[in-house]
Amino acid sequence: MSEYKRPISIIDFQLAIRDSSDEQLALILERLENSVARLKDSNELMESLMKKEKKQNYDGEEDDEFGPVTEDDVKIYRDSIAENMVVMNNQQERIEILREELKNRNLHRQVPLDDSASDRPFQGMSPNKYDSTTIPMSTDNDV
Repeated sequence: MSEYKRPISIIDFQLAIRDSSDEQLALILERLENSVARLKDSNELMESLMKKEKKQNYDGEEDDEFGPVTEDDVKIYRDSIAENMVVMNNQQERIEILREELKNRNLHRQVPLDDSASDRPFQGMSPNKYDSTTIPMSTDNDV
């Protein structure tokens, strides 16, 4: 067995959710939206660290939790941001499929839909913006 989790294909995902209960669909949707939000927050943090912006905590003091950013750090941040964007786009596609399934079941009014997630704020952003390496499209994703 492989040590890496691989996401099922979008087509297989679409077929699999047809056999899922309404509660399962709502849970999967919630997990995916939460994951996208966390990945987006992580990318924003890494962007700010790459720009060497110091975050200020609530009392106005500079947060010195992170030391100076090295070139190695910047490369890791770029690679991580690119990988996160691949995963976010994959998850966003699944969110849209889930919403369509809920709509087909006439349940779309019962499950609150996070419209901010449907905007795909990372769509069109190329992972290559951050690095010239190729990111495998089979990035780890357990949903």
